Amino acid sequence: MTNFCTVLCSSFIFSWIISCFLASNELQQILVLRGNLSLLLEEPKKEDGEEIFKLVSDYYDILRKVKVGAIIRNPEDIETIRVISTKGGPQHIDDVPYNHYAKLFHWSTNKIAKYRDLIDSTQKLFDNLVDIATENRTMYSSNAS
Repeated sequence: MTNFCTVLCSSFIFSWIISCFLASNELQQILVLRGNLSLLLEEPKKEDGEEIFKLVSDYYDILRKVKVGAIIRNPEDIETIRVISTKGGPQHIDDVPYNHYAKLFHWSTNKIAKYRDLIDSTQKLFDNLVDIATENRTMYSSNAS
């Protein structure tokens, strides 16, 4: 069982490194943030709260940069959206246990409200990016006909 886990983890890390190497700067950053958030959110500890908040904020900021590029139909940004979508979107916005985080991280009502706003804003922004990418794909397939 240990060898299987080692091989599986090694394969995952190798494919992740290759993805990052071949990807645009924003996609690289998103993939790194996604990995870091996954690790921290899997079993969060009370000292992880500020780091998680910062990473979620950084993720949102990078998505905003991707939106600027996607609006002008930058292929790298459209590809970034496609890759994030195929990986299931931003995982840290699904089923967020706000009350648990507030208690675990000792976040004030104001801090948890800011975190909730950040998560909601990330969801809206990502949905908008998917719409932009879909519109872009539809436009190119219409022009090809």
